Amino acid sequence: MSYEGLGSESEGCAMEQWETLQSVHARTTIPLNTLRKWVKEKRIPFYRINRRIKCKVAEIDRWMEKGRIEPVKRLPGYWQKDKMAA
Repeated sequence: MSYEGLGSESEGCAMEQWETLQSVHARTTIPLNTLRKWVKEKRIPFYRINRRIKCKVAEIDRWMEKGRIEPVKRLPGYWQKDKMAA
């Protein structure tokens, strides 16, 4: 029996990895209560499977990368002005 578009591991498609909120917490160090709050507010990608919350590893990684904030680049000599004013 063949399912169109699903692919198989022999075709180069690896199975997606799933994780629980506890493993997201362990991997990202985001507090578990915060993750639960974000699930309730639908601020984090998740799936509800038989009343359990599951997340795809790749989706969590993309979500974290999307929310990345670049460090601020200061102009040369900027910090010296602050010290002189004090």
